[in-house]
Amino acid sequence: ILRWHELTRVEIVKVLAWSFPVLLGVIILMVTSIHTVFQGVSLPLVFIFVIPIVEEILFRGIIFEKLTIYSVQLALVGSSILFALHHLQYYHFHLSSFVVFQVVYTFLLGICLGNIGRHSRSILLSMIIHIFINAVVLL
Repeated sequence: ILRWHELTRVEIVKVLAWSFPVLLGVIILMVTSIHTVFQGVSLPLVFIFVIPIVEEILFRGIIFEKLTIYSVQLALVGSSILFALHHLQYYHFHLSSFVVFQVVYTFLLGICLGNIGRHSRSILLSMIIHIFINAVVLL
């Protein structure tokens, strides 16, 4: 559960600061028409809601938390690398210029979402943002 009233002003500013690159990425996706690649999704409600929730629980919840035992930086980078590599499965691990873009984008998105979760002390906001991104790319 996200409890904004328990966050310090510094934490709120950090959450908002890490949200900016995510919103910028969404705008880039919309302007460049890259989102048309996702028009063939056969189960849009699963793509919009189920997948982001499961991915956030796995990558920003379980994996991030397990890696923080070693360091927060390792948790951010490690969970983001795994998140990016996980997205290769959707392209059957074939590399193309779009797939390279997707891997780099999801790595950077993972860094942003990890920091948002870290500073908000909850993965709820990263779930909401991830759902929003998936919904936008289907529009």
